[in-house]
Amino acid sequence: MKQFSLLFYFFLVTTISFGQLTKGNWLVGGSGSFYSYNADATYPTAAFNTKYTDMSISPSIGYFFTNKLTIGLRPNLSTWEGSNSGGGAVNSLRLAVGPFAWYYLLRGDKQFNLLVR
Repeated sequence: MKQFSLLFYFFLVTTISFGQLTKGNWLVGGSGSFYSYNADATYPTAAFNTKYTDMSISPSIGYFFTNKLTIGLRPNLSTWEGSNSGGGAVNSLRLAVGPFAWYYLLRGDKQFNLLVR
């Protein structure tokens, strides 16, 4: 039931929300992901346990320099970690920052919009 109410809330917010695409406004958003895997494998000569975790966060912040055109930065932080009972292990941490530019094609009063990246 909790998943249904959370999904309903996101559906409600996305169907009644409007964006501000005019000069002088800020755009703030982003994405993130988390993946975890744990498996046991048994072979005729050995048994292994494998663990894997991957996490990524990528916020976006931009400024509308003109109507319908935003330019900003998108940092990305990702970590990867894996090991198995056979003795292998890998850890990785990556930080990257890059620019972005988005131009919205339709007027700002529309409930949905198309954009060019």
